[in-house]
Amino acid sequence: MPSDNEPEKPKPIEHKQRFKIDLAKLSSWMDQHSISSKCPFCESTSWTVPQNDSIVGNAFPWGDGWGDMFMTGMPVISMVCNKCYFVRTMALDRGLREIVAGDIENDPQQ
Repeated sequence: MPSDNEPEKPKPIEHKQRFKIDLAKLSSWMDQHSISSKCPFCESTSWTVPQNDSIVGNAFPWGDGWGDMFMTGMPVISMVCNKCYFVRTMALDRGLREIVAGDIENDPQQ
């Protein structure tokens, strides 16, 4: 059990466990790491994560440099600026995934 000064560590996520991106957790993580939430084009701070209710994130596809694409890719969180529609992506590595995961199975909105 963590002490009063230590934040609770996120629970590890099973490989194929379904979850959604918790926008409040993502925003809090960005604030803690001094990551600006301003859009680099229009400076809006209003973002949407497309299909946040039903998917974990997106993926940049892997390719071989000759045009052949593969079915897997680098996991990313895609955010769309609500003002100018700029698409911002952040790598969804295992550490960040465990921090921003919201439980889709027990979500009262589902």
